[in-house]
Amino acid sequence: MSLNDMQLPTALLVDFYQKNLIKETAGIPVVASHTGPSGALPFLGKNLRNIALLVRYEYDVYLPETQLHFLTNILAACRLNLGDVAIVNTAKHAVTPAILNDQLKPDYIIGFGVDAQATGFPEEALFKITHLNGKQLL
Repeated sequence: MSLNDMQLPTALLVDFYQKNLIKETAGIPVVASHTGPSGALPFLGKNLRNIALLVRYEYDVYLPETQLHFLTNILAACRLNLGDVAIVNTAKHAVTPAILNDQLKPDYIIGFGVDAQATGFPEEALFKITHLNGKQLL
């Protein structure tokens, strides 16, 4: 196999090219990783629809490839793509409601496997829609 034919996993490519990797989702090119200005909260996606998805994966930059594929399918079913959301790994970066509001300005915040208490979100936000400072939190 030559180097030109080598297939690398998406997570590894995002790791290599964190600032400018372009990924095509459903025929629409989107920036797969964004770090913004120095000190800004890094996230996967473009955050075009102000939807923050919080995940917790200790050993991955954002999330494993199989979970990324599953999440991409869920987004497609909702007529969204990676460009519409900002995926933040809370295991890698401290995330609080204030940091999210300041940097990402999300209208919706959805957590997957995130410890609500450790991130400063209300405990009652588990498994039901909660309103927090005008934002919908699940």
